Amino acid sequence: MKISKWFSFILLLFMACRPASEEERIAKNFLHHLSRGDYEKARDYVVSSSLTVLYDFQNIGISPDSLKTHPISWEIDSISHFNSDSARVYFIWNGLPEEMNMVKEKGNWKIIF
Repeated sequence: MKISKWFSFILLLFMACRPASEEERIAKNFLHHLSRGDYEKARDYVVSSSLTVLYDFQNIGISPDSLKTHPISWEIDSISHFNSDSARVYFIWNGLPEEMNMVKEKGNWKIIF
């Protein structure tokens, strides 16, 4: 009996410490930088065709100074894969459900923004 409890504890610990997938890591980094108004770093995580949209967002979006006093909360809910090269990220942005697509661009996961 003690062995099964010990095994369950180890299994639970292992599952809690599992590394995030590459897609999840990219999505988290992008949302982190976007939510803080660090558009320059957020650009590292988008496909090249989305750079113009991100530049526009930077010009008309919320300023980094405003985000310091009114932070944005976000949390990734789930990631669904369409195939090995595309996925959709479902997340909560300031309490509202949102989604964004991801694709592999030159072998690396990128956000379509």
